[in-house]
Amino acid sequence: KKENKPMKEHWSSPEKLSSTINTPYDESMFVQCKDSNNVPIYYLISNGHQSFGGLDVFLVKTDNESYSEPINMNYPINTPGQEGAFAINPTNAELLLSSDRLTSIGGLDIYKVVAGTSIENLPLINYNFELFDNNDKI
Repeated sequence: KKENKPMKEHWSSPEKLSSTINTPYDESMFVQCKDSNNVPIYYLISNGHQSFGGLDVFLVKTDNESYSEPINMNYPINTPGQEGAFAINPTNAELLLSSDRLTSIGGLDIYKVVAGTSIENLPLINYNFELFDNNDKI
């Protein structure tokens, strides 16, 4: 018989990340990826850092000791509107995100941004992503 243990035995108590990440405003969707050198990088949604509009997507680098100041991903990812939930597909360098930008047909819509096409000439930090599972490349 399989025993179901309470989750508290598997997780530590939550600890607030540094003030480099957290602000008096809203932060959400802290997502970890790895760059082409297998170094962890993070993305988050926030309106507390130098926001383009309302909620924006930011890039955060780490040296495993501390976090960099969040870097706004700028247009075409961020707009003067609200950017929300997002997902990164590292195998074909796509970013899917929800946004209420001017081209929205009502409320939040889903948009796709492909690296190397619509963002290649814009002031955006480009990374090569690889997905790993238990230290093995997927």
